[in-house]
Amino acid sequence: MKILIILFLIILPFSLFAKIEEYTDVNLYFKTDFDANEINLNLTFDDQQYFLINLDASLNNDEKYRYEPWQDVTMFGYYYLLKEGYIGVNLNEKAALTVGQIIPKDEIDSKYALFFNNQTEIGKYTVSFDYEGESFFYKSNWMLLNKDSALDYPDRGLNYKTYGITLGNFKIGLQDTIIYRNRVFDPYYFLNPFPSTMIQEIRYTYSAPWVQKAENVDDNAMIGMFTQYNNEKSSYYLQLFIDDLNLNRIFNPESYQNPDKIAWSLRTKQATKYGIFGFYHAGATKYTSQRTGTDKQTEYTYYPSSEYYYPKGNSETKILDYKENYIGYIYGENTVSFLVDYLNQSDKMDNYISLEYAISGEKSPHVSWNGYKTYEPGTHLLNDDILEHFIELNWEMTLKLTDNLKLTPNITINHYTNKIELVEEERDEEAKIWQPVEDNNETNFQIGIKFEVDLF
Repeated sequence: MKILIILFLIILPFSLFAKIEEYTDVNLYFKTDFDANEINLNLTFDDQQYFLINLDASLNNDEKYRYEPWQDVTMFGYYYLLKEGYIGVNLNEKAALTVGQIIPKDEIDSKYALFFNNQTEIGKYTVSFDYEGESFFYKSNWMLLNKDSALDYPDRGLNYKTYGITLGNFKIGLQDTIIYRNRVFDPYYFLNPFPSTMIQEIRYTYSAPWVQKAENVDDNAMIGMFTQYNNEKSSYYLQLFIDDLNLNRIFNPESYQNPDKIAWSLRTKQATKYGIFGFYHAGATKYTSQRTGTDKQTEYTYYPSSEYYYPKGNSETKILDYKENYIGYIYGENTVSFLVDYLNQSDKMDNYISLEYAISGEKSPHVSWNGYKTYEPGTHLLNDDILEHFIELNWEMTLKLTDNLKLTPNITINHYTNKIELVEEERDEEAKIWQPVEDNNETNFQIGIKFEVDLF
């Protein structure tokens, strides 16, 4: 009840004093799959010139997380989630500074985006500087990953930069990110527009008075690029994510051959008189986004573990699905995936349908080299004896009942063959990895409905 009162007090001053129609949007929705419910409130105040504030919160009863003090006493089995809460300030017409809890977004708007997938539901504390001119754009982000963890996770932070140019309908950009541990913020990466790899190298490889201890700058830098083209009828993009490349194949073919750790993603969308058709494809080689040492918790995930528990009195260990933990490509390493979709829009109704197919092998984001002492030489993709096959059909229809009220029913059907589970393997070290399990087959059918209303 206290939470509902707080939300009411937040809305009240906006409704009384803001120029409601011009500056403020308040959206409320109720969503259910008949097993669990979500009630969501989103409030945005934007004076369209200097200042922006966004608040997004939900009440849920899916038992995914627990609000231990009050969930079963006064919350009727619900817990609350603060999804986003941030403030934005426009420095001028081209530059902006945003601070707060923000859900990260890739430059590529796709389920298969490689630096930040669009499946994340909870924002991270972030400081973001954005500049977008007519022909050049630049972004520098700092993101807090883990701090003062009761689960003994080390402090971790992330920095992300984007540089690019816009040429008519074309946009081309370089993407750069780095994860570090045992500290939550690193000003070198945030303030300096040079790529993170160059900044990292100069800090500990030089014989110079500024040199730092190598173990303090043992960070994980990744780089990539994207190109996209959009016009009224067509949309295309290609994106690459590079965790590591085997340059020895070119410069020293007689030496060791470390694996290429890369991911790729592409999409085409075509608008026709019958609707919008899309095709998506993505994949990632084995070891991509994985940590490279037992005590090097710099894997490309939000948390450095696939397990968590409530440390005060509830010893039940819960599993964090890898699809929710990967920061980048939703299916992670050792996967290829395909998706086709169709959207038909009208004044009163939208129809959307998609069909997805993914093949996955072992994934070991938190255990280096899948539990072995070192990597298997060469580059590998889907060469495991057992593979998971996943197929999903999704349909949803949005009925625009009035200008302010929408009703969206949806149906999802999916099937797993050899579904991946978190299992314990005894290899060169004891390892818990995500592994396809033979004959672990599962079919799911889900019906849901969403009621959405724009309050003002």
